[in-house]
Amino acid sequence: MCVTLTMRSQSSRLDILPDNLRYQIRQCTLKCPDYYMIARSLFYTKGFTDAEALANKLVGVLDYSRRILSENRQNEFGLRIMLTVVNWT
Repeated sequence: MCVTLTMRSQSSRLDILPDNLRYQIRQCTLKCPDYYMIARSLFYTKGFTDAEALANKLVGVLDYSRRILSENRQNEFGLRIMLTVVNWT
């Protein structure tokens, strides 16, 4: 069994977690995640047979959106929005 906790970099201090949870987790950091590989894996787990093409298109749309839209805090085109888009499919 695996449980993944995702914390934003601004609030990545472990002292905000309860002690019983903090002692059971191991920190790891993704500096530059491979969006294509993650999207491809997500599409495969959803049962799509053309996961490579879908992942390529999704990563292209997210990269394009990240470049053309402003750097405001509400415009986030990272892993969370990728997971949301895949779950909507």
